[in-house]
Amino acid sequence: MAASLDDLVVDEGEIDQRLLSSILAPYARIARQTGRPIFTGDFATLSESDKIVVFLLARKAGFRLGLLKEPEEVGPKEISAQTGVRYGTVKPTVVGLADKGVLASRDGRYSVPNHAVSQLEGRLTRGTR
Repeated sequence: MAASLDDLVVDEGEIDQRLLSSILAPYARIARQTGRPIFTGDFATLSESDKIVVFLLARKAGFRLGLLKEPEEVGPKEISAQTGVRYGTVKPTVVGLADKGVLASRDGRYSVPNHAVSQLEGRLTRGTR
């Protein structure tokens, strides 16, 4: 519990890096050279929608670490190319996740907003979504 109102003040861009790391650890690593995700064997056990979420969380991590030199946000075609999830599945999935507030959309490109990271804890259940 907060001891004072000052304890409630945070930077809007702040993210719980420990939580992000614990969510990603079973499924992805971040390439030091490019900041892009490198998926573990457990990534293959995830549902298609969870693969998309992990990919976008890993991009967030790479961006936060200063390793990803491109924007954190990415379009459906690149999501498909990087995750192996069919484009015909990616497009409606990201739109649906954005409608639920799990993803943010800007100019047809998607990312996980900082406030949604805590909502994703416990979401990633192998092959059940």
